[in-house]
Amino acid sequence: MFQDTSTRNNKSLTHWREVIHERRAYIEERLAQENRHPLPDFLMVQALKRERLRLKDELTLIEGVVRTVGKPPEPEVA
Repeated sequence: MFQDTSTRNNKSLTHWREVIHERRAYIEERLAQENRHPLPDFLMVQALKRERLRLKDELTLIEGVVRTVGKPPEPEVA
């Protein structure tokens, strides 16, 4: 009936990870389109690359949290 908090958090993070992958794919497509122009807008290219890097950093953080949350709890040593 009720889900464990870590399970809910893991699902939320997994969903957010998918959203970031979709956003990165969109940015990759926009970069490719811009670079196909005879004279690309270098300010746009720079902004897109900056956003791509920001999303990569966010994705790395989320994947680290998912790995941590997905681990079973360690037994307590008395």
